[in-house]
Amino acid sequence: MKKISLQKINMTFFSKKGDVHVLDDFDLDISEGEFVCFVGPSGCGKSTLLRIIAGLLTPTSGDLLMNGQAILTPGADRAMVFQDDSVFPWLTVEKNIEYGLKQKNMSRKDRREVTDHYLNLVGLYSRRKAYPKELSGGMRKRVDMARAFANDPEVLLMDEPFGMLDAMTKENLQVETLRIWAETGKTICFVTHDLEEAIYLADRIIVFQSDPGKIHNIYYPEFERPRSVDIKMSPEFQVMRKELIDVMNVLLTKKGRDTYEA
Repeated sequence: MKKISLQKINMTFFSKKGDVHVLDDFDLDISEGEFVCFVGPSGCGKSTLLRIIAGLLTPTSGDLLMNGQAILTPGADRAMVFQDDSVFPWLTVEKNIEYGLKQKNMSRKDRREVTDHYLNLVGLYSRRKAYPKELSGGMRKRVDMARAFANDPEVLLMDEPFGMLDAMTKENLQVETLRIWAETGKTICFVTHDLEEAIYLADRIIVFQSDPGKIHNIYYPEFERPRSVDIKMSPEFQVMRKELIDVMNVLLTKKGRDTYEA
């Protein structure tokens, strides 16, 4: 079943210094419950597309549908997690997670039940009274994720959410993301520059080319779920990783850039 349908999406940013055509006739259908990763050179339109799906940007032309209905504005059916921390520093962990629920006028009892559920899900129940300044970067990102999931969106949009984290914390959050995704059945669109991350997480990897942005190729990591991090060491995983690196190097060469580091 189609959850999101992108039909002939064009996006041009107009300015006196010159117009920039970021996305060109972009077509993509995303199924309900699918985990899709977007990869490609910097500036190819990955994050722009995510913001269009979120309703934060309006495309120059084209149709954007969710459940068969046009997406015209931001909505509670979509939630976004950014690379930078977006937690409120003046609120405790539990109050951060509860914030969106309070805006929905959910009863205190129901807010507590939902908040406790996601505190447990992301392993932060014991830190529920802590403030963001008292948490590590990985813990703050868990708060971001818990808050997004607690609002019960149909689609979660994640824009390089682990890009600023160290390798061990990033891998731990990748594992947690797959676990929460499996438990909730949400549709996830995930932008990353980390090809290993994309292969580990995704049902489908959409490779963008740039100037303007469009689909260059699509890859299907057909690894059994649930996935252990051990698959990253398998020959099949490394073959796909090498293939994606080679594709990215071709795309970067066309732009006159250095080789891709995955």
